[in-house]
Amino acid sequence: MRKKWAISIFSGALLMSSLSSATTLIQQSFDDMVQSASACVVAEKVSVEYLDVQGSMVTLTTFQVNDTAFGEVGETIVVRTAGGVKKRGKISTAEVVAGSPRFFDNSQSLLLLNENNGTNDYSIVGFSQGVFNVVETAQGALVNMPENLGGSLSVDEAVDMMSARRSAGATIGLPL
Repeated sequence: MRKKWAISIFSGALLMSSLSSATTLIQQSFDDMVQSASACVVAEKVSVEYLDVQGSMVTLTTFQVNDTAFGEVGETIVVRTAGGVKKRGKISTAEVVAGSPRFFDNSQSLLLLNENNGTNDYSIVGFSQGVFNVVETAQGALVNMPENLGGSLSVDEAVDMMSARRSAGATIGLPL
């Protein structure tokens, strides 16, 4: 009896694992992300919309662009991320995608972006690796950058650094 029970549990677990899927992300170097981005902006979240796209939830977050390090973008942009909320009447169902960035109302972020062909929106470089939060402090707004890049920088310093790294990559022949 115990053997049948163990086989049943193992078979069920095997079946469930075959139904699940996973994606592995490779950490990109900072300079690779800067060079692969079509734009780098500092922007504030304005609104959010959720869409069901071929059975998967997608979040479209609208941002007001406050500053641009490089790339040509409008005054507002829409950023597409995986996951979202589906409402059916009084019932809401959330599709959570591990590692997908979340943006809070009135929050600012420095974003490395790729333009999505023909969709009039952007995606984050490296899934969520291209998001750097801006925090308000007594010293003013600071961008949380990696420690090896200076740690917390003023927004102006971060924008200047992004612009300089983009230009440096272009002059040494890195792909844009």
